[in-house]
Amino acid sequence: MTIEVFKTNIQTPTEVTEMTIRILEHLSGCRITFDLEDCDKVMRISAENGAFDVNAVVQIANQLAKDVQLLEDDASPYRLL
Repeated sequence: MTIEVFKTNIQTPTEVTEMTIRILEHLSGCRITFDLEDCDKVMRISAENGAFDVNAVVQIANQLAKDVQLLEDDASPYRLL
């Protein structure tokens, strides 16, 4: 399973619905969730069948005049907890 997390400027449930529909038109089989209460307005996309095209997600957001940035995974097995 692949999971990618994005920082967005999506603010409303209507924008969530619009973005979800557009992404699923191009990336069927993905699961998309949003956390609008998070300061980064996080969007998570997971794909059971492996990787998906992150650039396609960014392009779709740009077409909707939305800002979407992939959050890099800074987790490391050597990071102190």
